[in-house]
Amino acid sequence: MKTIRLMLCLLCFAGVAEAQLVLRQATTATVLAGPFLDSTDGVTAETSLTISQADVRLSINGGNMAQKNESSAATHDELGYYAVPLDATDTGTVGNGVMVIHESGALPVFLHYQVVEEAVFDALYAASAPGPLPANTTGTGLTAIPWNASWDAEVQSECQDAITASSLATASGLSTAQADLDILTGSDGVILATTQSNYTPATSTALATAQADLDTLTGSDGVILATTQSNYAPATSTALATAQADLDIITGTNGVTLATSQANYAPATAASLTSLINTVGVAGAGLSALPWNAAWDAEVQSEAADAITAAGVLRADTAYDITTTNGTLSTTYATP
Repeated sequence: MKTIRLMLCLLCFAGVAEAQLVLRQATTATVLAGPFLDSTDGVTAETSLTISQADVRLSINGGNMAQKNESSAATHDELGYYAVPLDATDTGTVGNGVMVIHESGALPVFLHYQVVEEAVFDALYAASAPGPLPANTTGTGLTAIPWNASWDAEVQSECQDAITASSLATASGLSTAQADLDILTGSDGVILATTQSNYTPATSTALATAQADLDTLTGSDGVILATTQSNYAPATSTALATAQADLDIITGTNGVTLATSQANYAPATAASLTSLINTVGVAGAGLSALPWNAAWDAEVQSEAADAITAAGVLRADTAYDITTTNGTLSTTYATP
């Protein structure tokens, strides 16, 4: 009968001893272990046990048991419960732990505990703790996450990608532009004076002459000569082939000009030149069927780039043009 009563007491004891504590990582703590009951009757509280450091056995995450690191003995509180001090080493590892104390004269006592990260513990138990994070999938409850230094490189990489995608001027591009500018103005930024040997500003007369020549070809409104214009007579492929053959007779296929002493040298006559002029037109109006030449692509792109530069668009991959007007050097930069 006594054996059955003892077994029932042990079962009740096991149910009482099974407890779950939450401890803060790497932080001293005092836990209340018990009740320590008499090993004979399983009922009487043992209030004068000597529970030393070596008597308190700890295991974390299923590891081998070892005595606690904190050297103090446990002290009795009441009703067979003892206060067991732990230090930062005892709570240094995050995970599930178990404490077992089997002191002579008393039934064994054990309790389970969990060590959590400092931030987790503080969020649940510290003063003014916000409690568990709200149940959501958007992270709206994460209002106090500190900056992580490991994010620096990622942010810098994203910024660099954005700068590259936007074609912003780089240090290398600006350095090249500065070097080109120094060639024209000198490293001290002084505008080239007319006294410098390589400085020859365009005059108003020269510019007027160039405009007049351009008007002859395109008209003063800048419209390219159309086939409807009276003096427009495009050269045919046959005419061009004939002209090439005639040119080869004069210069040779290698482009070297024949001297008058050469046997096949026959200079053009006034009549042949007049005929050629009539065919082509004084202003080139006869050249109406010239096909597009793929080699002109780069030239058109270059002119477009010049127009962008003239508009003040600052690009890392574009050289900067310097415009001179009446002897004065001026440069315009625009923010991209």
